[in-house]
Amino acid sequence: WRGIVGVSALSAVIAVVDFIIAAWLGRRLLGGGYFEYVQHLGPGLLAATAAAAAAVVALHLAPAPHRLFPFLLAGVIMVLLYVIICWFIDPLFRRGALHLMKRLAVSRFRFLASG
Repeated sequence: WRGIVGVSALSAVIAVVDFIIAAWLGRRLLGGGYFEYVQHLGPGLLAATAAAAAAVVALHLAPAPHRLFPFLLAGVIMVLLYVIICWFIDPLFRRGALHLMKRLAVSRFRFLASG
């Protein structure tokens, strides 16, 4: 549990504690229920957990002539897996990603059209 895996595990624990505190404060201040928080943040938590687990496995399985390669590979796997999982299980993420892609496409078209 030393090194990057320990830091990641501690960060995950802090994120869960932060989520519980935010849910409690949000419920008290805004009147929302716990189920609504879990419904909105649950898919991201699931995706992040799966992506982190895959990154840890990749970090330990990757050949390590240099320690940089396994870290880069684990990072790429983690980001890609997170995006893929969120795309399939979180409609809010999917809507936001599609909106962002449309905006980027329009910006690129305007840039190319301007010369």
